[in-house]
Amino acid sequence: MVAALAVVGVAVVVLALHPDPLAAATGPAPSPSGATAEPAASPAPAGSRPAPGIGAGTMKRTVFLGDSITFGDGGATSGSPGPLSWFTSLVNDPRSPLVFEGAIAEIGRSSSWMLSQVDAALALKPDWLVVLGGTNDIGGLTPEQIIGNLRAIAKKAQKAGVTVAVATLPPREAADANAETLAVNALIHGLDADGVVVLDTFAAVADDNGDWESGLTGDGIHPTVEGARLMGLRALLELIGQPQARDAALPSSSSTSSASPSTATSSARPGSSSARSTSTARSSSSASATSTAR
Repeated sequence: MVAALAVVGVAVVVLALHPDPLAAATGPAPSPSGATAEPAASPAPAGSRPAPGIGAGTMKRTVFLGDSITFGDGGATSGSPGPLSWFTSLVNDPRSPLVFEGAIAEIGRSSSWMLSQVDAALALKPDWLVVLGGTNDIGGLTPEQIIGNLRAIAKKAQKAGVTVAVATLPPREAADANAETLAVNALIHGLDADGVVVLDTFAAVADDNGDWESGLTGDGIHPTVEGARLMGLRALLELIGQPQARDAALPSSSSTSSASPSTATSSARPGSSSARSTSTARSSSSASATSTAR
């Protein structure tokens, strides 16, 4: 009898502490106000953190180094990058941590030329150096030689205390050239092991087969205004740690609007080069504005 009373007493204590045993086992304890406790935050998706060196409210003086895809319509090298420069939507977006400080770029220039221009870029006292180069080397240098130049650019700038970002190359319409482009891009992704921030601008304008998305190139080499905008926006989303927003933010492939880069704050995909050219960019290693990379 005493033992039975003891068991009943224990049961009463348990019920007093947990009137609903199932809730006690499976649900959160109610707060004093009766509100359910907030669930723990989910971990951030892989690859969703901001780029190294980018903190909230931090603005970085940035110089861009490249060929005609950076040069665009010529404004990039005179202080006013236009809609054909791939990075315009990146620096014009109010969310961007990068402040445009200048661009060193010319039509048809190679990665070897870009390496020779690092001192000029560093003379502008940037916090960041952003490079998109190698398109004009396709067919002339091996992917390993191209990446050697890009790595040398990065090391020289890093030695001066500058953060370096390298963007992947956009597709090429010719199948053999595109195969080499894909090989170069694979090596560019490996630069993160050297402390380089990799911006996958290729992903902004390529379809599932690695070719140009319809309507985003006019010559199979250079992005259209819309293609350039999307490349810059893709870079922005990666820099601020939101690359997963790309698919939801992208317009349909039939959309080829030429919206001003300054208004491009909700879609996702976007390039530039130096002092003389008109509006496009073809592959070559000379600085003339005829049939070289624009």
